[in-house]
Amino acid sequence: MKKISNIFMILLLFSLSWVDISANANDTNDDDFVVTPIDSDVMITDYTGQAEDIVIPETINGLRSASAADTLDQTSGAGDPGGIFRAHGKGQSFTAGLSGYLNKIDLYMVDYGSSGIVFTLSIYDGESVSGAALATATFRSIDIPYNPGGWVSVFFDQPTQVQAGQQYTMLLTSSIGDTPQTAWKVYTSNVYGGGQAYTENNWTNYDFGFNTYVGQSPRDYTTTLAVSPLNGTYGQTVVISAMLTTPDGPIVGKRINVSINGSSIGFITTNSAGIGSGSYSLRQAAGSYELKVSTEASYPYPAAEQTTTLTVNKAPLTVTPNNVTRQYGTTNNNFTLNYNGLMAWDTAASIGQPVYSTAAVTSSPIGIYNITASGLASTKYTITYSPGTLTVIPASLTVMVANQSRAYGQSNPSLSGSITGIVNGDEILASYSTAATESSPVGSYTIIPSLADPEGKLNNYQVVIEEGVLTVKKAELHVASDSISRWAGKANPPFTGNLTGAVADDSITAKYDSLAREDSAEGVYDITAQLLDPLNRLSNYEVIKDLGQLTVYAAPKPVFAIGETSNAVKSNVGLPSADDAGRPIRWTSSDNSLLNATTGAVQRPAYPAGDSAITLEAEVDANQTTYKIRYNLTILATDMMDKEAVARDIKLLAIGYTAGDDEKHVRNRLSLPATGKNGSSITWTSSRAELINPADGSVSQPSSGNQTVTLTATVTKGLESESRQFHLIVLRNNTNVEEPKEPIKEPIKEPTKESEQLQSEFYIDFIDQNNQKERINLTQSQVKSGFIELDKKTAKGYFEVSGETAHKLLKLNPSFAIQITAAGGIMKLPVSELIASAKNQFVGKNSDKINFSIYVGETEAPVNLLNDLISRGAKLLSGPIQFEIIMSIGDEAGIAIKQLGSKVERRIVVSENPTDTIVTVWNEQLKQLKYVPVRYENIGGQVYALFPVSSDGLYLNIGNQQTFADMKRHWAKKEAEKLASMLIFEGKGQGIFDPNAHLTRAETAALLVRAIGIPEPAHPAALSDISGQWYVEEVSSAIEAGFVNGYEDGSFRPNEYVSREELAVILSRVLEYGSSTPSNASVNYSISLNDSKEVSNWATEAVQKIISNGIMIGDNEGDFKPHQTATRAEMAIIMNRLLNKLGYM
Repeated sequence: MKKISNIFMILLLFSLSWVDISANANDTNDDDFVVTPIDSDVMITDYTGQAEDIVIPETINGLRSASAADTLDQTSGAGDPGGIFRAHGKGQSFTAGLSGYLNKIDLYMVDYGSSGIVFTLSIYDGESVSGAALATATFRSIDIPYNPGGWVSVFFDQPTQVQAGQQYTMLLTSSIGDTPQTAWKVYTSNVYGGGQAYTENNWTNYDFGFNTYVGQSPRDYTTTLAVSPLNGTYGQTVVISAMLTTPDGPIVGKRINVSINGSSIGFITTNSAGIGSGSYSLRQAAGSYELKVSTEASYPYPAAEQTTTLTVNKAPLTVTPNNVTRQYGTTNNNFTLNYNGLMAWDTAASIGQPVYSTAAVTSSPIGIYNITASGLASTKYTITYSPGTLTVIPASLTVMVANQSRAYGQSNPSLSGSITGIVNGDEILASYSTAATESSPVGSYTIIPSLADPEGKLNNYQVVIEEGVLTVKKAELHVASDSISRWAGKANPPFTGNLTGAVADDSITAKYDSLAREDSAEGVYDITAQLLDPLNRLSNYEVIKDLGQLTVYAAPKPVFAIGETSNAVKSNVGLPSADDAGRPIRWTSSDNSLLNATTGAVQRPAYPAGDSAITLEAEVDANQTTYKIRYNLTILATDMMDKEAVARDIKLLAIGYTAGDDEKHVRNRLSLPATGKNGSSITWTSSRAELINPADGSVSQPSSGNQTVTLTATVTKGLESESRQFHLIVLRNNTNVEEPKEPIKEPIKEPTKESEQLQSEFYIDFIDQNNQKERINLTQSQVKSGFIELDKKTAKGYFEVSGETAHKLLKLNPSFAIQITAAGGIMKLPVSELIASAKNQFVGKNSDKINFSIYVGETEAPVNLLNDLISRGAKLLSGPIQFEIIMSIGDEAGIAIKQLGSKVERRIVVSENPTDTIVTVWNEQLKQLKYVPVRYENIGGQVYALFPVSSDGLYLNIGNQQTFADMKRHWAKKEAEKLASMLIFEGKGQGIFDPNAHLTRAETAALLVRAIGIPEPAHPAALSDISGQWYVEEVSSAIEAGFVNGYEDGSFRPNEYVSREELAVILSRVLEYGSSTPSNASVNYSISLNDSKEVSNWATEAVQKIISNGIMIGDNEGDFKPHQTATRAEMAIIMNRLLNKLGYM
């Protein structure tokens, strides 16, 4: 940083910003900076900044020299002298080369950190430092350049005149005396020939660094400051300019202070033209102000000032009320103003509180109204008022109509609603209407309001209408059928009932019927009501049915004594006086002498006269008719004498022989009667009890030779007794020759070698639960008969039959069968079925190498099965019984036979009363029970279930009672719940059967497959719309069995409903599928159809077949309704008839 003299330092300070402004002294463009206002005014912003550096002598650090004619006269050199002397008491003589005024001298000095030192440079005449000084000048240590130093200019305001050629001396002294902090630099050699250096009171050959400047006249330091009047508008930024000049030209870099009315607003700095400029924002109130500019004195220049006038005019300000919107009927809002021209530093409050006015009031109609403002005042603004607008918009008016409801056929209720949003007490009224009338059907009808506006105020509202709904609900239609009763075997009486709640014009009537027919069993049957709706109005009613019941009860019967029947009456007969319905009975007898119709007393005819036949008739008046029933009775004659009874029974006595046996050819057990037909007792004795046991008639054939045995029968009654003998021939065992029935003497053939070999080659092994083997050899007679029974009721295990034995048995007797009787079950297995299964499942292998392991009997119930029964609430009654056949070759793993032919018979023991039980098979893979259709047989006093299914598995007898909440009084209740208990029907969840739901094709297929016990299909049917559905297996099985078919497009359409004629076609196929059953003979009900012409040609034969078998019937009017969709309730009735027809119920 260059150090200069006092004068130049002052000039440099003029170029810096105002003392309160934090600005860089080197900035030259600071016109955007505004200083914080003082007394609501702002500071001036200097445009000039720091001035340029001017080279000596014309301009020294921004201050031009007073005389451009000053000339460099003497110099010791331009470079750094190098040596130093302390700057006090040092001098340098020089010889003037020019004549004139010595205005300036340059000294080469260095400063090392001094402060506050004032130096004086004195000029003496000659080479001397004594005497009076010709001229003096001062400067400060701050003007001296810091180390390594430089030139310092010293100006003389009272310069001395010098003469060319004359020698002078300059002497430098310090205000503090000798100091090491400043030094005058000296050349250590003699570089200047016109003088020498003065140090320490001595003259030396050294020279200090110096320059002298001489001018033709002394320098003039007077200054002139000029400023012009200024005129501006409030808020406007104006430029304040002033010019500072001297006689020799402008002063550069000089600070000019500016004030208004005596308050400083900052400074401006002169430029090269001596002009200082700055921007200033007018924040004063409008008026005239004194504008003053001034400079401070800075040696050698004096202070200067100038005063002029600043005129501030008012700024324009336009105020406009902001536009406002409000609803009709509300008060005016708080208005606000928009100020256009208000300076940012001013607030709206500074010009006063506005007063607003408008023509609009609360009751003013919608439209646009002016808003005007007034009441503002300001010394700074000229205020112009502009109007705003108030827009009154419609108010919101809501008409809410109340919803209403009524029953079909009733008058509309009073319609009402509410209006919200009315203001100013406007009279607006609403009335309500709907299109619904008393005869309108069930549905929803809009309730529409209409507004009345007598005062014409409605256009001031935005109307929102919330329409209401009149719901016409179903009316209650009560239909109650009257209960009635009749005898079994009689036609149904006319059914009656009561229909209430129907609208008169709807012409709805009721027709009553029952599923009971003349041949229906005794019981209680619902009397259903069919509603006739010629005008199709029934959908407007909620039908509530109160079903009566038809009680079918047995006709009155005569009561016989214990042990007596109608064919053998000995004792008095009880004749009830009233039937089961309490109706009086009139009894009549064809012969009151034998049977008194009044008392029931019996008079038996004498024995010789024989038994007498009579008729007994009962009559009851009921249902506007007379029920009659006739009984044919045989009144037995008095008993014969014991002697005659014994004689008759001796004559009638006969021995019962097994088929193929007679008295000359006895091989098998005999039937020896123990009682006679006339009440005698019979005892037997045998001449050879070891051959024929008289106790049970069992026969043991002798091993060699036929043997004659005499049986003696003794017939006894009372004290009478008589005997009779029978001479029988018991044939020897293992004979191949059938003896002639006539006693023809022929030699008995000896057994051949081949027959002897057969006895040792045929065997079946039994392996018990302890893995102990028992070999059972087949006798020749067993092989020949084609049947062997293996009884293991008390042992657990399985049977093994070798493939070789099976093949040989089949070769000798193609119908050979093995019957296994085990605890809980029986299996009759034709050997041909074993061989066929082996060939099907072991393709390419020698079937005579296959061994068969046959499992029949009770087994443990799997946990999953027990859990399933618990979840159903079902009870295990017997079983499970396992039927399984495993085939294996050598040590290879065995495989189960998947399917056996229909000739295989399986039976399991069931409860004594199987009516309310079912037989099921457990599918371990699917973990579910499946219903098995069965027929019941009584074998040796034990009830067995025979099932025709062809697959093995775990079979069990269970009790599974199911009920449905929506079937309590339904006419199909018994049938639906029975089929659900049989696992054929499934409910719709939570105890619901949904009887009126339409039957789909998928449901039909599933129900029939379950009911008939159709086996699982080998492969799913190739239909496009059943894959992945719950019914894929059942539909596939139904198609495989021929019950149903797919469509030509490859679909099944499982969710389409089934019509009654379509159902008849499907049922006819099911009936044909079970045609081998003994109970499928058709019964001709002779039912003609009124609507037979409506039956499609392709369904005619099937409909007739199903009707003739009593599976489907028409209604009481004789209509079949072929195109009507079948329901689940109807299907329940039909399924019961079908299963009864097939013998499964």
